[in-house]
Amino acid sequence: MKWIILFLCFCLFQFVDAQIDSTKITKLVFSLDSRNSFIKGQKALIQGVKIGGKKNHLSFGAGVYWLRKPLKRESTFENLSHTEIEGKVELHFQYFTSWIEYAWLETYRWELTTTYHLGLGNIEILYFPYDLSIIPPQKKALGLNEIFLSTIYRPHRYFGLGVGAGVRSVITAKKFISKSFDSPLYQFRIKLYTSEILKDIKGLMNKKYKN
Repeated sequence: MKWIILFLCFCLFQFVDAQIDSTKITKLVFSLDSRNSFIKGQKALIQGVKIGGKKNHLSFGAGVYWLRKPLKRESTFENLSHTEIEGKVELHFQYFTSWIEYAWLETYRWELTTTYHLGLGNIEILYFPYDLSIIPPQKKALGLNEIFLSTIYRPHRYFGLGVGAGVRSVITAKKFISKSFDSPLYQFRIKLYTSEILKDIKGLMNKKYKN
């Protein structure tokens, strides 16, 4: 799996020098992402927002993602006295990413793209023992890769709807984190075409002041 990810990333970045021949950005990009994945064997819905710019067929920018709901389960763990007790465990997960996207197909109605994310975030594990003892939460930093293929259909000038599939691979020295967080992804997207929205707003403003 890691070799496949590295190969796809290499292919994607070969287009950067060919596509960006100036610093001028032709379009502003704003997108809402919804990704289904798995963490520690549980289904995890991840939501996010990303912004950036576009030059020719290449888009790039930054984003932030988080778990829609914390993951909860019953478990056995050790308290501060190293005694095993039972209780509930709650996991939180959020991360920031830089991303790059190449459009293989781009018509007015349809887009076919490959997207690569390089993320840095953290997980937080909260403990709620049934005996009401206090156990400090655990926080762990992690880096991650995400790569997926997606398609978008544009039913309106202002927005498009899309789906996608890919994989998440954690970059971390702790193997148990990687095994728990490496996961297939399937994605639902809402893409706003902000350049069209701004163009219409500008046209309305100009028309108002001319009248």
